[in-house]
Amino acid sequence: MSRQFRSSIGSHAPTAALLRLLFLVLAISGSVFAQLRVTGPPIGPPIRSGSNFASLVIQVLSEDHSFLNMQALVRLRNVQDGSGDVWQTTGTGSEASFSSLISGPYEVEISALGYQTSTTRLDIFGFGSQTVQVVLKKDLNAEEYEAPRENIPRKARKWNDRGLLALQTGNLKDAEKNLRRAVKEAPDDAHLNYLLGAILLKEKQPEEASQCWQRVLALDPKNAQALTALGGLRFEQKDYAGAAGLLQRAIAANSRKWRPHWLLANTHLMQRQYEPALKEAQLAVEFSRNSAPDATLVLGEALGNLGRYEEAVVALRKFLQQAPKSPDAPAVIKMIVMLEGTGPAMPVAEPVALNVSEVSMPTSLPTMSPAWMPPGVDDLPPPVASGVSCPVDRILTGAGQRVLELADDLERFSATEIQVHETLDASGKAVFRDKRKNDYLAELAQPRPGWLQLNEYRRNLTAENGFTDGLQAQGLLGLAFVFHPALQGNYQLECEGLGQWKGQPAWLIHFRQRPDHPRRLQQFKIDAKTYEVALKGRAWIAAASLQVLHIEADLLEPLREAHLLYEHEVGDYGPVAFPKKNTELWLPEDTQVYMDYRGHRLRLTDHYEDFVLFSTDWQQSDKLPPSKQ
Repeated sequence: MSRQFRSSIGSHAPTAALLRLLFLVLAISGSVFAQLRVTGPPIGPPIRSGSNFASLVIQVLSEDHSFLNMQALVRLRNVQDGSGDVWQTTGTGSEASFSSLISGPYEVEISALGYQTSTTRLDIFGFGSQTVQVVLKKDLNAEEYEAPRENIPRKARKWNDRGLLALQTGNLKDAEKNLRRAVKEAPDDAHLNYLLGAILLKEKQPEEASQCWQRVLALDPKNAQALTALGGLRFEQKDYAGAAGLLQRAIAANSRKWRPHWLLANTHLMQRQYEPALKEAQLAVEFSRNSAPDATLVLGEALGNLGRYEEAVVALRKFLQQAPKSPDAPAVIKMIVMLEGTGPAMPVAEPVALNVSEVSMPTSLPTMSPAWMPPGVDDLPPPVASGVSCPVDRILTGAGQRVLELADDLERFSATEIQVHETLDASGKAVFRDKRKNDYLAELAQPRPGWLQLNEYRRNLTAENGFTDGLQAQGLLGLAFVFHPALQGNYQLECEGLGQWKGQPAWLIHFRQRPDHPRRLQQFKIDAKTYEVALKGRAWIAAASLQVLHIEADLLEPLREAHLLYEHEVGDYGPVAFPKKNTELWLPEDTQVYMDYRGHRLRLTDHYEDFVLFSTDWQQSDKLPPSKQ
């Protein structure tokens, strides 16, 4: 097999006939409907009260013993009484506090993006307060971000911090916008230029990324990050001689980073230079501390091509142990079978197609989708903390309870809704924009036994009538209902690990419509014709509260009969406080839909503000929101 570089990383609006998008037509049992107003069991064990219990404060430190400068997720488990796990996130001072604890042995697990997960055993005795400090070690295989120089302008540092946070949470548009602002404030800062290039490459703009890294090297010719990134880019472009030169310079600048050794080993393999490939692969494995599957894989290939078959099989089997779910696993298994039957006179086959990913930042996507489209849910898997096991049952049960509460809360508020429909050009720039403002409320109805339907009511506050594009979207805010207890069974649900969303630790849950289950979340209607939609997506679920923070979804396959070739949905949720009622509800904030419909590139945005809380037994015959006080 041939080796290929595969990375992990208009006009006016259409005048089509009226198109109605009815999202969230939910077919669920009547018994579930009856439970919509019931709050589920607590996520953790019951809280004990009284003075006969202890409290615990966990302080999370970095390796230099300063407070960790990012949120961490802390799990506390009573080993003795089996009362279950309690989860907290660190707050001010990088601390997490636990109260009402009984004496006994406990296990503390602490996770943070970019750090190795720490598990500590401790004993709690007595009834006082105890403080424990835990040091987290950097994960050598996580992406590294050098700090900007100390004397850069304050505004540049602010934009850098915002850009880095957006990058970590997968919001590439905001990351690029903020890093461009940072570079404008400090154009001669190598760190800022490098990071902007990394973001541009993630956004499938390799030429602009290359220009950023060339600027870095003009400022700092020995910048190992930029040399490694450019070397990876040259490798992808099959310029192996150019890649080798850059990677050798990167190694000369910092010889103990495993990624440039690994990439250089691949570059030598492509040129059938097996001895130097073996040397670099061994260094990559050594400097990754035997924890990088990709380094192990290239080592196995180099050994096999040198006729050291038994050693090659050992390395390849180790790769399968390290990365059993790798897309390269089937090809590696085939290679092992071939090597085990290879005699001295039989040459090893061409190298398998490898996942040569993440130079010092992820490089380009496996497939280049048009620039106007946001990355698909499977294009750029967000980073996750290493060594963190997902409590899947707890996450899905807790998220289901939170969605039941969301269903209840949807009938308790009215809001101002701002809708924007845009037609985009090939670069994603809006060439036509249509805006409406509405009074908005929603209700849940049961039109017939076994069905639950979200109905929305709008009173137009602008002079215009319908949108020029003829589109109408309903129920976008209900995307989180994929985690409704009655609907979870329709999806393959997989926990990908612990990541972040806007600085909060969050579990990443990937979902995909099961082919043998009904499609109950979304319909696409054109006149009298209805199409049931199959979706796949990813949700960011708050690690502590298990609320859905952010969710994205794509079509599983184009609806060619309906001329809908592409759709990407985004939903954000957050707390809304009602001080006069001393109440806080978890409600939708924003939704976006990108579409390729009948050859038109469209973006539909809904934003909710000016929330008003009212009693659930409020009635008004015309279904319009009450006047806002």
